[in-house]
Amino acid sequence: MTVIGSIVIAKAFALTALWLRLHRRAQSERERHHYLLEMAGKLPTGGTVELGERGDTGHYLCVRIEGPPTDGEKGRTA
Repeated sequence: MTVIGSIVIAKAFALTALWLRLHRRAQSERERHHYLLEMAGKLPTGGTVELGERGDTGHYLCVRIEGPPTDGEKGRTA
């Protein structure tokens, strides 16, 4: 009986640990989503945002924010 109880407890512990990891990751994704929405709302009309990210999850972070060209930049070529 103790063997079965030990197995059940071990499986329950593993399942709880998995749930906690997924919960933390989901919370992190929600926070990132809200941050990106806030940042996008502050862009001027015609502005663009290019994002990528590499962290412990394998993502690469590269943020490039561009606004619309100003009057002095309209005639300029790249």
